[in-house]
Amino acid sequence: MDELDKRLAEVFDKAKEVATFKSNVYQDLWKRLDTDIIMSTIKLKIERASVCTDKEKKIDDLIDVINYTAFLIARLTTDT
Repeated sequence: MDELDKRLAEVFDKAKEVATFKSNVYQDLWKRLDTDIIMSTIKLKIERASVCTDKEKKIDDLIDVINYTAFLIARLTTDT
């Protein structure tokens, strides 16, 4: 496994950890949200990350983008 693969694995592991924690807190609320709302949330998180100067907060927002994007793809591929 090269360095890029290791870093990507770390990022996706962190995203999964955050998603699991928030799933317990919010009880899978994303499953009830309209797909347009999820898309708007992704845009908001990207915009906030783009102007944020705090590195940790920027990373938190980008981890949320990964998770909301995964939620959206899950919804779009299971909705009829």
